[in-house]
Formats: sequence, C-alpha cells, structure tokens
Amino acid sequence: MVRQIEGLRDQILAPPLAITVLGTRNVRTVSPEDPISTALDLVLEHDYSQFPIYSAGRYAGLLTTNAVVRWLADQLRASGGLAESESIAQAVAFAEPHEVARLVPRSTTVTDALHLLASGRSGGRLVPALIVTHSGTPSERPLRLVVADDLPKLAGAPRVPVEVPPVGPATSGSRRRMRVGLSGKLRISLVVLVVTALHGKG
Repeated sequence: MVRQIEGLRDQILAPPLAITVLGTRNVRTVSPEDPISTALDLVLEHDYSQFPIYSAGRYAGLLTTNAVVRWLADQLRASGGLAESESIAQAVAFAEPHEVARLVPRSTTVTDALHLLASGRSGGRLVPALIVTHSGTPSERPLRLVVADDLPKLAGAPRVPVEVPPVGPATSGSRRRMRVGLSGKLRISLVVLVVTALHGKG
C-alpha cells in the first residue's frame, strides 16, 4: 500500500513526458515552395491531416487538410479545375486563424500537453497540433506531432490502481478499488484526498 501511494504521489508531482507516452515519430514536413501535390500524396498514402511547414530549416507554419479543402474549393470555383503544381504557400493562405500549431520542448509532460491542446480553444476547437522539438524552438527538427487523435492515450496515462481501505461503519466489510489517471482535476483531487486521509491514519 505504501509503495502504491508513493508511486501515485510521484506521478502527480512528476507526471510522465508526453513524448515518453507517445514515442517519437518520423514527422513529415513540407516547404512553402513544394507543389500542393506533395501534400495530397501524403494525405492519400499516410492519411495525414496536417503538416508542419519548414522554410530554410525553420518552422514557418502548419498546413491542414481543412486549408487544402478550402484552397480546392477556390480552385474549382475560379477555374473549374485543379492546379496541383501550385505551391503549398498558396494553399496555406486559406488556413483559418485557429489553425496554428504550438512548438513545445520534449520536456512537456502529459498534463502540460493536455492543457496546451485545450487552452487554445476557439469556438470549441482544440489547438490543431503541438510540435515537439528538443527545446521548443523553430530552428529544431520536429520529433513528434501531438494531435487530437493522441488525446485518449495522453488522458489514459498513467493509471495506477489504488486500494482504498474501509472508512467508518458505512463502508464496513467492503473494499473499494479506484483507478486514478491524469485525465482530470477531479481524479487528482480524489487521489490527494485519499493520500491525505491515509497519511493521517499512519
């Protein structure tokens, strides 16, 4: 029991890194000068929905499939066809204001990542992506793209089973088992209350 509580305390005070939970990945980037067909091919081959744009080795923006769709609609309306040779810079001009990624260092914790994804909400939207680099600067290569699809894995880690002993006659003869994660302030508050209560009985 003591070991479980100590482990739980450590995870609350020092939650795991997001990149440890998710792992690194070969992040496909594009440049403003690349033809839009480059991004379209990546969407078809890998089902990607967003691409960091790097120009001269520095982060320069985010291209999303939403921006590509709006560019496509404009193309069809203007000329009735699709000019795949047009540059990515022309397509990214159709991005909406909220389609902005955030650069974060690899030291970003699971808790930080969840907060950062949610903190940029505009009209109920999450930040489209966190770009993890070594220290969160534009000149560093991306190590991982954290997107909405990663939320379940982030919210579910870590989870530690905690035995809560009976307290008072109302729970006499019963034992409750609780799984605690870092997916919400309420769960963390419950853990703190349990640890405080058990510490007081020690």
